[in-house]
Amino acid sequence: MDDYFMIEVEKVEDNEGSKSSTASKGRKQLTKKVIEYCYEPEMEETYRSSMLNAFKKTLDEGNFTFVIVDDRNLRIADFAQFWASAKRSGYEVYLLEAPYKDPTGCAARNVHGFTLDDIKKMAGDWEEAPPLYVRLDTRSLFHGDNLHEHSIQEVDMDTEDNDDADDTAVNTQSGSSKKAILESADDIPDQ
Repeated sequence: MDDYFMIEVEKVEDNEGSKSSTASKGRKQLTKKVIEYCYEPEMEETYRSSMLNAFKKTLDEGNFTFVIVDDRNLRIADFAQFWASAKRSGYEVYLLEAPYKDPTGCAARNVHGFTLDDIKKMAGDWEEAPPLYVRLDTRSLFHGDNLHEHSIQEVDMDTEDNDDADDTAVNTQSGSSKKAILESADDIPDQ
């Protein structure tokens, strides 16, 4: 979603690399075009609709077995159509929620220029997804891989039979396996 809020702006910079005689009298200024994030709340629904159309096109083209939609998804309505489209296209769909939901921490991490009050309002608008929306458990990504903490029993595998390894290999890449992950932004408490 952030890509829809990127705009081209002109920035004026001093040209410090110039060795001409004008550099000794004063620095020459250069105008550069750069891309910056500029949030426009009035455009959010239009951009979400455009993103949904692009998402559906991506699914229809079938070039990818794994698709990620990265957005705040404060309300169920924000991601329900993405979910339904992916399911209809045969994808396994997962929600990925940020593991932290403290507005103060989110405000400190945010790169979008939202104030703490903006983020508190978003946190107040956040809707818990019903259980039919399967969540991807990412706790081990954020808290190390402590097998005992997560009640996973460590098992020693017998490695003496290496001669038969090629016969028992499992293919983990299936062309028909599709996954779509609806991901939340890193700086907003959401789903």
